[in-house]
Amino acid sequence: MFIARKSIQLIVAFFVLIAISALPALVAQMKFNPASYWEGLKQQFAQLTKLDEITYFNVTAQKEFLLLPTISPFIKETLIIFTTAMLVSAVCAIFYAY
Repeated sequence: MFIARKSIQLIVAFFVLIAISALPALVAQMKFNPASYWEGLKQQFAQLTKLDEITYFNVTAQKEFLLLPTISPFIKETLIIFTTAMLVSAVCAIFYAY
């Protein structure tokens, strides 16, 4: 029961972090727009599920740009290494806590 409760807390925390990271889409172009929040959430999930170039959407130009085009391969490699290290350390921490 304890493991299930802690696992649910971890999953809820993950979704809360995604929801917080999509908050800037709620106030696009300095006006409150709840419909754009859903688009921001979908964009966050899309960024997490692909390993393509890391991009951002410029609302003013209505265009998607590469975040750091010259060092993009290094960012991908670093992101993969960091994510793997974070997952391994989280698993080790969970095993240590139980």
